[in-house]
This record gives sequence, C-alpha cells and structure tokens, in this order.
Amino acid sequence: MTEYLIPVNYVFIHQATLLKANHVAIDPHEIIISTSVLDSSMRNHFSGRLTTISEEAGTIHLTIDCKERFYAIISIESLQSLNLSIGDNLCLSFKSTALTLF
Repeated sequence: MTEYLIPVNYVFIHQATLLKANHVAIDPHEIIISTSVLDSSMRNHFSGRLTTISEEAGTIHLTIDCKERFYAIISIESLQSLNLSIGDNLCLSFKSTALTLF
C-alpha cells in the first residue's frame, strides 16, 4: 500500500489516500497518548511536551506541543494511571485513517 505525507507547518502527517486539502483535522478521541513510543500499526507518531490539562464534561482535554499543537481527549482514569503533569514529555499516535481533510 502506498503512503502519502501531508506537510502541516512543522510536521509531516501520514494519510491513507492521496487527497488534496487545505486543512487537516484529527478527532481528539482518535489520538493515543503514551509515555513511551508504541510499537503498533499506527503510522503517525510524535513526541512532545504536555502544555495544558483541563477537565470538561467528565473527560480530560490535553494539549501536546510537538512543533505543532495536538489536542487529545482521554478519560480521568487514563490521566491518573499515566500520572500526567504539565511539562511531561509524551508520545502521541494516530492512524492515517483518522484524518479528515477539507
């Protein structure tokens, strides 16, 4: 299978199909957060620093700066089990099919 890269400011994101777009969106529920690199089928992996943590409607909203800002949503349980704090170095991953191009 052919892979395609989209340049997004300072990072390159893998996409599943060759589509032209002016904007790229990633559902924050589709972003996997970890404290180390995961060995998985996900094509997109970035390392960055956790810059914000907020709670909204029973979920935790994270901002991770990986030269580009990524927004992720995790459960309160995940926040506690990962023991996350502002400034932590994190890895985030998502599948190439998680992109919405428009």
